[in-house]
Order: sequence, then C-alpha cells, then structure tokens
Amino acid sequence: MSKPLIIVESPAKARTIEKYLSNEYEVFACVGHIKDLPRKELAVDVDNEFAATFVVMEGKEDIVKAIKKKSAKAPEVILATDPDREGEAIAAHIVEEVTNKNISRVQFTEITKEGIIEGMQQRHEVDMDLVNAQYTRRVIDRLVGYKLSGLLWRTLKKTMSFVKGSLSAGRVQSAALKMIVDRERLRAIFKSATYFDLKAELENDALEGFNADLISIDGKRLATGKDFDSNTGELKKEGVLLISSAQANALVQELQNGPWVVSSIEEKPQTSNPYAPFTTSTLQQEASRKIRFSAKKTMRMAQRLYEAGFITYMRTDSIQLSQEALKGARNVIKKLYGDKYLPEKPVMYKSKVKNAQEAHEAIRPAGVEFAHEVGATEEIRIRDLSGLLTRL
Repeated sequence: MSKPLIIVESPAKARTIEKYLSNEYEVFACVGHIKDLPRKELAVDVDNEFAATFVVMEGKEDIVKAIKKKSAKAPEVILATDPDREGEAIAAHIVEEVTNKNISRVQFTEITKEGIIEGMQQRHEVDMDLVNAQYTRRVIDRLVGYKLSGLLWRTLKKTMSFVKGSLSAGRVQSAALKMIVDRERLRAIFKSATYFDLKAELENDALEGFNADLISIDGKRLATGKDFDSNTGELKKEGVLLISSAQANALVQELQNGPWVVSSIEEKPQTSNPYAPFTTSTLQQEASRKIRFSAKKTMRMAQRLYEAGFITYMRTDSIQLSQEALKGARNVIKKLYGDKYLPEKPVMYKSKVKNAQEAHEAIRPAGVEFAHEVGATEEIRIRDLSGLLTRL
C-alpha cells in the first residue's frame, strides 16, 4: 500500500523529515519552484488585471512528472514547502499539477522532531493571500525588467557611445542603483575638514593607567566630529573651538609637565538589555561584521542549518521568540550561570519596523534544548551566532 506523500523543497530536508516520521510517509523534494513566467515572452496581461501565465520551468519536467505519478498513487498529499510566500507559491503550483483532491498544507518552522510533529497536526489550505503576494512580486519583476531593460539599453546606446553590451533594469537593482548614485553625489560635494584634539595617558601610584581627553579650553568646548556637517564637511555648530595643528602642539608642550589633578570621581549605575534576537537582515549584518561572511554565504549556511534541524527558519523579520524558545533559553542560563543571573521575567522585544510581517519567530537554535557546540566550521559559526542573540 502506498504511503502518504509529503512534498518539500530540499532533498536534505526530505531525508531529515522522513527519518523523524519513522518512514511512515514518502517525502519527495521538488527542488524549489516548478513553474514560472516563460522566459521569452511577457506573459502578463496588463489589460486584464495583470493576469499572469505560469508554465513548467525548463529542466523541471521530470520532477513535475514524478509529482503527478506519486500523488496519483498516494492516499494523501501534504505540501510542506518552506513557510514563506515563495514556498506558498510553490505549493499552489503543485496543487495545479496534481489530481489527488486529498491535499493539505503544513508548515515546519524548525526541522526537529517536535517541530515536525507540531506542523503535521496543523493542516490547512494553501494561503492564497501569500500566493498572490508572490505573484505580485514576480509580475512587477517581469514588467520592470522586460519593459524597461530594452528601453534603457536603446536609449543609453544612442546617447553614450561607450555602452556596448546589454543593460538591464530591475525592481530591486534599479532602486539600489538610485541609492548608490545619491550617495555618490553627496560624496562629490563633500568638503573634508581637519580638526585636532588632545589625549593624555596618565598613571600614578594610586590609580592604574587611564586615558583622559581634553574637553574644553577656558570654558569653550573643543570641536569633535559630530560638530561638522556630514554632507559638506563644514563646522555646523557655533560656540565650539576649532584648534589647528600648531595650536595643538603648543598645548602639548604647555601641558606636558602638569600639574595633573583628579578633582572628582563619579560612579553611575548602568543597565543594558541584550540585543534583540536575529532577523534575516541582522543575522547577515552580524555574520559580515564578526566572521566576514557575505550575505549570500550566510544564507547558504543558514539554509543548511535549518534543513538539518539546528536553527529555526532563517527568512523572517520578527524579533519575537516562542514560549518554547524562552523556556529553552532560560534553562540554558540557569544551567550555565545559576539562578543569580536568571531574570524574573524574559525580556520581550517589539519590532520598530512599521511593515514587519512577523509571520515567524526570530532565528534561534531549534528545539527545546539549546546544544552548545564550539567549532570552526562555517555552519557551526553561524549556529553559534544564532544562539548568541537568543538571550533574555
């Protein structure tokens, strides 16, 4: 007797899910999108509510044929593509290709045994709002790229003799190019300015070595970088003192032998909250800053970790954590550091992004127990980063 069929995107994820479900299901990977707009025509009817024609992608014919064959024999078809708008569109395209009416949609935000069992218990239909969101993005891509690229090339080729090859416009790349041009124009009009300040390295028998900055002279504050206009390089604040190199050197000679007096010491209590858990963009930023990974490489590593069940879904704009995550993080704090460092209540974060969808929780180690593994492999370094910001 045929097993129920689960369709996912990744072969690696298929193997993991099949193992966790004790081989009671057949898990098949469609390897990403199976349908798209045809390459050599617009395929968008702008006069008919932008109706789009999607066709089976080149090279995906055998996969679609296999899906049709397997789904026809299966008592049930479960669509477990990625939990985002791209995954939802893939699920919708699969529905169009299969004849089996016993079909449902599930979502796995983490590829752990608990996460898969929870997802399998929450069957629902394909979310057409998400599907339409993906269709809209794809249609805009096509209209901008297909319509404007040729016009851009023909226009610039006539006016700029150095344009030899083809040029393209795009929904994202054209906007990004505008930002680059704007920044270049600001750079072109920037006027650099030079300012000087003084720093002293001090020590005595009672105090360890410490640094001191010259703040003011005769009650007049010295200019610092924030006092200059970032666009023009000109001093924008009145009442501050701008000293020259000669004046700075003269002050060094004058102050060299002191006397130096610590007139007062102030101690102020300071509290700080941990950084918010990772979203997709903050994970990419931190991976670039700390381990010098490109955004593309970071997402490739994160995808592997998600598919192997080590972290939650890596495409998210949410900084919220589930109750399972909060419980797991608090258990780690208690185990490693004791009750002294365990706060009474977890810190709750609220997104400052107005249009944040927050369909999934933040990126974190998957499961209810956060394994701590130190290593030098690229996947482990990204995994360590994801755990670093799951702090309460």
